Amino acid sequence: MDTPSPLKQRGLVSGV
Repeated sequence: MDTPSPLKQRGLVSGV
């Protein structure tokens, strides 16, 4: 899930 989403800035995508 390497998309320019706000989740990446939050760091919620750790493992996704």
